[in-house]
Amino acid sequence: MTSPLTIETDLTNGGMISDVDRDGTYDVIMAGIATDRLSYLWVASQGIDPLPGWPVHLAGVEEWIGTAPICVDIDNDGDREILVAYSGYDIAWVFAFNDDGTPYMENPSMPSGVLFTVNSMLGNLIVADIDGDGTPNIIARGGFLFPGTGYERIFAWEPGGSMTPGYPIVTAASPSMVGSLPMTPVVDDLEGDGFSELILCSGSNDLVIWNLEAPYDTTMIMWPKYLGNVKNTGIDPRLGLPTGVDDPYDPSLPFSFEISRVYPNPFNPATAIEFSLDREREIKLEIFNILGQKVRALETGRLSAGKFSIIWDGCNDDGGQVASGVYLARLSDREGFSDIRKMVMLK
Repeated sequence: MTSPLTIETDLTNGGMISDVDRDGTYDVIMAGIATDRLSYLWVASQGIDPLPGWPVHLAGVEEWIGTAPICVDIDNDGDREILVAYSGYDIAWVFAFNDDGTPYMENPSMPSGVLFTVNSMLGNLIVADIDGDGTPNIIARGGFLFPGTGYERIFAWEPGGSMTPGYPIVTAASPSMVGSLPMTPVVDDLEGDGFSELILCSGSNDLVIWNLEAPYDTTMIMWPKYLGNVKNTGIDPRLGLPTGVDDPYDPSLPFSFEISRVYPNPFNPATAIEFSLDREREIKLEIFNILGQKVRALETGRLSAGKFSIIWDGCNDDGGQVASGVYLARLSDREGFSDIRKMVMLK
């Protein structure tokens, strides 16, 4: 009997599935300790052949506690990054790598791939725009190896590794109840009012909910909880790849009715809005400000199935340049379907 193993490990922290190299097939991502007792991130095409540049060695964390990896686009450039957190006795590191295995950012004072550090035990990472600026935030709950050491906190970071203003948030949990359990926050719109809530099952056994001023934009809620999507599959929820054996992937066809990318974002003075249609539709592509007021009609009419890219020059319908701020691109059709992508004009 042929062994199904791709690689033998001594310990696995967890894994997920995403199309890392964008070839239209799923790749398996795993973090753990190999038989040589070193920590690695593995990325294998369909779980069999390692992708070029992988695996990568996570130096310095062989005896640390690790989380499951996540694969998301944290800088809005259209390419996915892979993140994983590791915690030692009194410090935690978050690693981030590009899709080719190179470090997302270089930090000369830290091991390769370390994006930032914090002196608190970290749980599983999630990624969502929780400050409403149009860019994702990296979010994690921080505890401690030994109860009584310190307070429970919710951390949030910018894509460049700096702490998001207003964070960390300290919960009301007594330090005596704050341990290292990997409790994972969740971002959702519980009230259905279009704004996000941040939810945590606290170490105090309380359910804690914070109302956020960030609009609930499904295109920016990229990895809203552990295992990623509403079905808890660990599969990248933004791919839309087929899973049936008799449903082969055709890279020439669009995945769905969606705005697939806005790039650059943030932008000045112009940005490209890329979208796809699964079939012929009568559509509108419009720009709105954060108050819901229409700023510009970019495209109206009937389009066939395919992929499209429309440039917005940052002007309104009267030809005037818009002010700095958050804007929404909305793709809609006559049947009531719509998709929205947030973008930021910076001057």
